[in-house]
Amino acid sequence: MAKLVSLIKRDWPKLLLLAGIFVMGIWLGEQLPRVNPKAASELREMAMERFKEIAAWMRRLPLGTGFLIIWINNINASLTAILLGVLLPVMPLTFLIMNGVLIGLFQNITELENGISPLRFYLSLAPHGLLELPAFFIAVFLGIRLGLIPYRLIIHYLRTKEHLPLIKEALREVGHYGVLIIIMLFLAALIEVSVSPLLLGL
Repeated sequence: MAKLVSLIKRDWPKLLLLAGIFVMGIWLGEQLPRVNPKAASELREMAMERFKEIAAWMRRLPLGTGFLIIWINNINASLTAILLGVLLPVMPLTFLIMNGVLIGLFQNITELENGISPLRFYLSLAPHGLLELPAFFIAVFLGIRLGLIPYRLIIHYLRTKEHLPLIKEALREVGHYGVLIIIMLFLAALIEVSVSPLLLGL
C-alpha cells in the first residue's frame, strides 16, 4: 500500500496531463459532426456495433450480473492501452484521444437526437467515471512508460556504460497499479449499471 501511495505521488502530474489530453479528445469528438459529418457517422456506426455486442452479452447473463461484461470490457481496454505502449509509446496516447473523441461524439448525438443537455450527459457519466477514467489514465501511463524502457536503457548506457534495472522496476509498478486498476474498474462497473442510469433518467 505504501509503495502504491508513493507511485501515485510521483506520477500524479503525468496522470493529470493525460486527463487534459483526454478532455481535448472529448472536445474534438463534440466538434467532429460539424467538421466532418461522414467521419462522425462512420465512427458512430463502429461504436454502436460494439455497444450492441456488449448489450447482447449482458442480456444473456443472470439478472444483476451484467456489470461483469462492463468490468471485463474495461479491463480489456486498459490492457490494450498497456500493450499498445509496448509496441510503440505513442499508441496509448492515440487510444486515449480516440476514447475521448467517442465520448464527445456521443454527447453531441444524444443532445441532437434526444435533447439531453451536455450537463445532464456528463453528470450521468460522473459517478462511474470518477473511478473508471483514472484507472484508464493509469493504464495509458503504464503503456507509455513500458514503451519508453528500451529508449531509456539505450540512452543511459550510452551516457554511463551501465545498465539500469528498469524492466524489474516497471514490472513491479505494473503489479501495484494493476491491482488498483482492477479494483477501481470493478467498483465503476457496479456503479455504471446501478447509479448512472438513474441519474440519466432524472
